[in-house]
Amino acid sequence: MLLNIAIAEVKLGNHDASLKALNRAIKFNPKYAKALVKRGEVYSALEDYNEAIKDFSEASDHDATGFNV
Repeated sequence: MLLNIAIAEVKLGNHDASLKALNRAIKFNPKYAKALVKRGEVYSALEDYNEAIKDFSEASDHDATGFNV
């Protein structure tokens, strides 16, 4: 549910609210690859590329087969 909230917040342009929801989702499940990818996308949109790369890399470690977010 938190991933869906984050996606909706991104569509509304509320990146801070999206990050808050994603951080909570990842706190509940640190290996949640889809949430890590989405958070990486949000960081990328905010031009925080170092954090984006960290999240994409970590997501890849947890699910190397790919994901459709």
